[in-house]
Amino acid sequence: MPKINLNKKQISILGLVVLSGISLLYLFYRANPQTSISEIEQVRQTVIENPKSDLAKIKAVQIDLADNYVIPEYPVELPVYGFSASPLNLLKETQILAQKIGLRKHPTLNNYWVNDTESQILYFDTKNNGIFYSRALDAPPVITVDPNKLNQFVNLAQQYAKDLFGPSLNTAVKSEISFLTGVDELTLSENRQAVRVLIPFVPTLNSYPLKVSALIKPPLTISVDINNFISGFEYYPNTITIGTVLKKVPSQNKDKIKYLIQGGAGKISYLYSDFPIVTTIDSFDKIILDSSVVEYHTDSLRGQIIPYLNFAGNTSTAEYGDIKLNILLPLVILD
Repeated sequence: MPKINLNKKQISILGLVVLSGISLLYLFYRANPQTSISEIEQVRQTVIENPKSDLAKIKAVQIDLADNYVIPEYPVELPVYGFSASPLNLLKETQILAQKIGLRKHPTLNNYWVNDTESQILYFDTKNNGIFYSRALDAPPVITVDPNKLNQFVNLAQQYAKDLFGPSLNTAVKSEISFLTGVDELTLSENRQAVRVLIPFVPTLNSYPLKVSALIKPPLTISVDINNFISGFEYYPNTITIGTVLKKVPSQNKDKIKYLIQGGAGKISYLYSDFPIVTTIDSFDKIILDSSVVEYHTDSLRGQIIPYLNFAGNTSTAEYGDIKLNILLPLVILD
């Protein structure tokens, strides 16, 4: 297939956030005496979507909550929703975005749209079910992104998301913002020294973020140049329609959250690293979880949308060094 020769200043945001997303990595740890094995299994069965995952063989690791961890507030009952999905039409979705951005169809590449100078490129990829946009910009200087500057970037990206994708997809996930540094090749920055900032966006349900579990990455991630320009985005359209409340289910007792997470009732949903994460990892050093947020996730096997606690933390391996990760713990137990 012919390729577009990109300006060397034009850097795609594809692949800059390394997500394991191969879902369903189970953490088997000796259950706390105050939590029965059957209870751990009940919670684990709620989180399992594919019990045959190869990652279920991961060895036991120690999981602890940081001393400053504070569990978020949530009600004693939480609704579980139904949902349905319709076929995805990437061509139609891309055509709509191209018109909004002001791009024309590429004369030879069927799935590409460009501006007159080809400094802006929009295309869709049926393999990844995604739509990708990049814009050539002069290489900016590296700056330290302070909280005020970050809020400025988030507001810029939020308005862009609202204008381009509508009001249903303009909630920024600030806990998952990434900072990129470098010139020809961008890498993750741990200290907010950055030339670009990646800001993920999700829809909301019942005032909580809603994530489609079939998507490894957030449905929308916008790249903001530190000179206040939108430098690109990656968009994974979903075609789900949220149904009615199926039932209200008692939520997990807050006093048991620590025992459940240490007992292995959660699953790793994302891994972030400067290196590609391979599925052959068979052990982690001690995992420390320092924060969590309430989220809804779709479960395609059940056809339900279920509330979870999404924990963020850190671990490491001898081969890959420090790794950031997220662990999902269901806030309800389903039959």
